[in-house]
Order: sequence, then C-alpha cells, then structure tokens
Amino acid sequence: MFCDEERKIRVGDEEWSYRIFYSEDGTEDTVRLFDADGVYVTEFFSAEDMRDYLSGEGLESRLRALEDVRRFRKEERDLLRKYSESGETLIDSETKQEMRATLIKRFKMLMGDLSGVEMGKILGLSPGTVYNYATGGRYLSGYALRRISERCGVGIEWLLGKDK
Repeated sequence: MFCDEERKIRVGDEEWSYRIFYSEDGTEDTVRLFDADGVYVTEFFSAEDMRDYLSGEGLESRLRALEDVRRFRKEERDLLRKYSESGETLIDSETKQEMRATLIKRFKMLMGDLSGVEMGKILGLSPGTVYNYATGGRYLSGYALRRISERCGVGIEWLLGKDK
C-alpha cells in the first residue's frame, strides 16, 4: 500500500488535510483525514465518501462527531507520548492478547441474539464493522470502545476485562 501527497480540505473553520492510500494494483483503498495539527482523525472508503460526509444536510452534527473523535485521538496521542517518554510499557503483548480475547467475548455477550445489522443500528456502525469486531477481524479503536460503552451502558474497563 502506498499514499499520494497530502491534500488540503476545509473542515468547519479549519484547514485539515487528507491522504489517499492505494492498494498494490493502484486502486484507491482508503482516505485518511488529519486535523490542522496533523492528528489522524478518521478514514473513509474513498475521497468521494469523505467529500459527501463533509457537505450537505446534517453537516453540523457530523462535524461535532469529528470533533469528538479528534479530541479523543489527541488524548490518546498525549497518553502514548507520556508513556513512551517515561520508558514505561503501557501494555505488554501477552496482556494485549488477553484483553483482545476478552473484548471479543464481551462484545459478543452484548450482542446476544442481535444480528450485525441490529447491533450496527444501536452503535451507529455498519454491519460489516460489527462483524469484524465480533470475530476479531478488526481492532476496536478507543473511539469505538467509548461508543460501545456509552450506547450499551457498560464500562470500558468491563469491556477490556479489567473490571470483573
């Protein structure tokens, strides 16, 4: 996978940037959006999807959602920077694998008999994303953990297996 040069785009009152990533055969794979400070915020399936998301009716609520993600990503970046500067290990690989297994198990518990479509509607996620979370095909971001926690009424600590 490779990416082209950084491009600018207007998001609210700020100038953000995005990069288009291409697969080996040269087809557009994903588009990653970065805020004015260069913090990765989110990604889209195509530049067209991104432009559609950043325009039209309901834009204000989508911009608020992006701002929430951006704030969380900055907190996450600052926390990781703090640990890397102190030389401490945030999470060792064995603990990470255990947490991931617990997270998948507990996500499935939350789903119960719900389909991916039904759970997706509750979480505001696509059925494919729900499927990937439930099977371990995709890691849950901090934003996804927060969303699941809020919409399902459970703590992030419980999802990660830290609160029995």
